[in-house]
Amino acid sequence: MMNKKLSNRVFCLFHCAVLFLFLAASCWADDACLDVAQCKELPGMSNMYQVSDSLYRGAQPKAEGFKSLEAHGIKTVVNLRITQGDERYAGDTSMNLVGIPMFPWEPEEEDVIQFLRLTQDPATAPVFLHCRHGSDRTGALTACYRVVVCGWPLEQAVEEMTKGGFGYHPIWWTLPRDLEDLDFDRIRREVFSQ
Repeated sequence: MMNKKLSNRVFCLFHCAVLFLFLAASCWADDACLDVAQCKELPGMSNMYQVSDSLYRGAQPKAEGFKSLEAHGIKTVVNLRITQGDERYAGDTSMNLVGIPMFPWEPEEEDVIQFLRLTQDPATAPVFLHCRHGSDRTGALTACYRVVVCGWPLEQAVEEMTKGGFGYHPIWWTLPRDLEDLDFDRIRREVFSQ
């Protein structure tokens, strides 16, 4: 039989753990994640969807698209393309332009962390995330967002990535498996430790 002092400690630790989980869940819920990404039609934009209050996703914007994004209240544009920056299209818009060049396979944890921190910082969110088509690289990082910020199981996030109507290309068939290799607990700690 446990002594009373030890019993009180166990009781306290249990309640602290429950409180921590509740607070963590409420942090995720504050972002107002949508259950289903909502299609948005803005001039100069294609394959654009709203994922949450702080994240939109889509294809490479044209010059008119950058103006539309700024008018829509987007603060940061994250470009995942390796070969092309956004400067030539962004013109005189005042949004933050962030490049996180990546291939459509094996997303790097540091890139995921950098992206997710942008979505969680009121100074940089809301964020518009894009690659060329807004399908595969964008889909992979959106899946990471769904897991870390929205609290979705990875299987549900991969289902949305591959079958959500965003144009997933099956040539990148290893991408769902590559996401399984990410340490989402570490990513979550790094993103929310700031």
